[in-house]
Amino acid sequence: MLLSIEDLSFTLGKFKISVENLDIPSGRNFVMGRNGSGKTTLMKLISGIFTPTEGRIEMNGESVIEKPSWERKISYIPQDLLLFPNMNVEKNLRFSIDHGSGNDGIYRQLISELDLKGLLDRKPTELSGGQAQRVAVARAIISDPDIVLMDEPLSMQDQASRLSILSRLRELMEKYSFSIIYVTHDQTDLDFGFDTLTFMNDGQVVESVKSMNEISHVSSRSMLRFGNTIMLNGEYYEVNDESFSFSERNGYLFRHWENQEYHVYLVRIDQNEYFLRSYRLPDGNLINFHLDRMKKMEP
Repeated sequence: MLLSIEDLSFTLGKFKISVENLDIPSGRNFVMGRNGSGKTTLMKLISGIFTPTEGRIEMNGESVIEKPSWERKISYIPQDLLLFPNMNVEKNLRFSIDHGSGNDGIYRQLISELDLKGLLDRKPTELSGGQAQRVAVARAIISDPDIVLMDEPLSMQDQASRLSILSRLRELMEKYSFSIIYVTHDQTDLDFGFDTLTFMNDGQVVESVKSMNEISHVSSRSMLRFGNTIMLNGEYYEVNDESFSFSERNGYLFRHWENQEYHVYLVRIDQNEYFLRSYRLPDGNLINFHLDRMKKMEP
């Protein structure tokens, strides 16, 4: 067990958060809830920005409540990313190396892996949203954490940009040995699999599940939505499991991830990329779509 929370309470103004028990294992952990449900407050309590009134927070069996935020081996990426505006990208990335426990080797590798070399001399105000996100993710990993808290840092980006970064997180987690707790509003963020999915409402944990099939509360199900859409020949179509097949010779290139109950396909069509969720296993290297089995969508 990576993180354990018990009998936690905290009040901020009129808002109160109360978590009786929450266990978060190593791996990919997501938190969902409507605005004002307490997700950000929970992240700040875990990171050490806020101090709970009561309760325990343990990492690997050791209490961290008494530790300052910089000693917890936890990196926090908020929605606004919090890049230092007076520093260029290089100094932002090296901050934890120069002033903490950051890893210079990880820094050098991520410069290449996240395509940051051409950005090192720029200030945060000179970056696009996608570039700033890559810098924030890299800075968090360079600090060599056990956990990276991600509080919807990709929420302002289009779906393709957000999923592009999420699709790389799994590889980065395995290579640099960290876990994530990721706050999201969008179910498609879960398509790369998860170890736990926690739902919050009105300052409380409604339920925490390891599979979509375990979800039992109406408030949890109301957060979820589904949909597969692609564009072919200038028209939008809804894709289901009967509307495509696999081939070794003809079709479109795709990448594949396996989730607990379904599979995720990233398909490239006419320079565009589409994410599809399916229960079908791939039995070929290329994917074909059958227009006569698909529903045309309004643009």
